[in-house]
Amino acid sequence: MLVPAKLLLSGVFPVMLLMGVAVAEGLNAPSYQAQGSDVSGRNFDGTNLSLANFSGSNATGSSFRNVQMDYANLSLANFSRADLTNATFKLALIEFTDFSEVKGLTAAQLSEACLTRPDKEEKLGVEGFDAASYRMPEGCQLWEHIARG
Repeated sequence: MLVPAKLLLSGVFPVMLLMGVAVAEGLNAPSYQAQGSDVSGRNFDGTNLSLANFSGSNATGSSFRNVQMDYANLSLANFSRADLTNATFKLALIEFTDFSEVKGLTAAQLSEACLTRPDKEEKLGVEGFDAASYRMPEGCQLWEHIARG
């Protein structure tokens, strides 16, 4: 049985100054915290999970169809048998993530993600993904100083 997930919204960020000019009054950004949690069998379809933290979580069998997981931390997570059809992973951290038997995950989706160890990822389960030709996108440096896993 799939259970709807609840998307939590973080607070408003303070005004940002760029060269002395205010560039934003405030910004609401989604922030879903599932770190180390069991979120297996849930329905996240169509949800914006950008900036989510799934590090160490169990999302086995969950549905993530048409979900934005841009800039999300997916390190050490178990997404086996999940449906990732049309999900986006722009600069998402994928490190020791289990994608075995997933549905809908493509090499094109992975090409936008930050795979820190593509040659060691034995559980990607993606047809057509070539770890030898994978090039980490610019911007993945954002994960260098972030605690993960």
